[in-house]
Amino acid sequence: MLKLPGWLKRLVGQDPSRAANGSSSSPNPAISKPSDTDAPAIEETYRSTVVEYIDPNGDKGTLEIPGWVGAARPFIEANIEFSDILGQAYVERPYLTRENAPTELTVADLRSADGMARMLQEFAGQIHTKSEIIRLVDRRLGADTGKWQIVGSIVLKRATRH
Repeated sequence: MLKLPGWLKRLVGQDPSRAANGSSSSPNPAISKPSDTDAPAIEETYRSTVVEYIDPNGDKGTLEIPGWVGAARPFIEANIEFSDILGQAYVERPYLTRENAPTELTVADLRSADGMARMLQEFAGQIHTKSEIIRLVDRRLGADTGKWQIVGSIVLKRATRH
């Protein structure tokens, strides 16, 4: 079974407009909408870049940046030193807020062809066949599918708050 690092697992089913440390991210989320040439069944998704880092007090913090972005500018704006970065991943999910998150999610873990980048693709519901996960990833990434390799997947239930 796929094991996600704790900092990524905590983000699954979380409201992407908030970082794990409770600070707000940019008010302009990166919404990926299907183009007119895409099949109508492709859902609208939210894309973000998630970074875990060590803050000046030595505590772990998480920064979620709308869109799939390079590291430099958002880190500089958040006063994060590159040497303090523990991990970074691109995330695409089928919801913008926790209220809209599905109860169950299938999370596909991808690595870039060069092995230097990580991506998580979240899909609503339980998807158990690799062929279906490959088909869904291909529909989202299109021509960029060849730049990524699926290394595993996991079905998770959304975290609930009492």
